[in-house]
Amino acid sequence: MDIAETTDLCCAKILVMKADRGEKFVLSKYFIPEGKLSKSDDKSAGARYEEWARDGMLKIGEGNYVNTAIIADWFYEMYKTYGFRPVRVGYDAKFANEFINRMDEYGFETESVWQRPEVMNLPIKMAEADLKDRLVAGLNVMDKWCLGNATLVVNARGEGILDKIKGQVSRKIDGAVTLTILYEVFRRYRQPFLSKCGGR
Repeated sequence: MDIAETTDLCCAKILVMKADRGEKFVLSKYFIPEGKLSKSDDKSAGARYEEWARDGMLKIGEGNYVNTAIIADWFYEMYKTYGFRPVRVGYDAKFANEFINRMDEYGFETESVWQRPEVMNLPIKMAEADLKDRLVAGLNVMDKWCLGNATLVVNARGEGILDKIKGQVSRKIDGAVTLTILYEVFRRYRQPFLSKCGGR
């Protein structure tokens, strides 16, 4: 998951797959504070937060910031409803204390994934390859909006990281960042994950 403080979206994703298939199914949930609805200029960039909330993709919380514990509650809700117990949940290290504490209460293991080119370069390439081969199912309109807003910044060593298109701060990329965090955690825990999916 990608955690925001006040001005960006928070996003959580779950990867589900069968070990004998290459296709990955991604479940997403977005979170924003209600204060963002009246103060944000994101609508001019294509955001339709009220509509997305009505369609169940987005949860609008009270106040001016997201209590990240409710994101942990969503993971638990997915576990109770569908039996999806995560092998590991990766998160962006900033603003994560409330989330980590609640995840510990639920008994879910978490792991920090730093937003640095040397960390994110490989999962970006993995996600790109699967998207090109149409092996990622379940992406919703918010996911696609975030992916369309992202650009790749490459350092002198040829390592890439996602960023907002220059000068377009209202075009959010949190769903795209969360997808690459998801792929990094999958890369780190591929074997134990596949073994729980019925693979070797």
